[in-house]
Amino acid sequence: VDGVEVNEAILLNDDYIE
Repeated sequence: VDGVEVNEAILLNDDYIE
């Protein structure tokens, strides 16, 4: 899993961080 793909998922999903 590329860090970029994960970063995009986090940016699109604020709940993903929490």
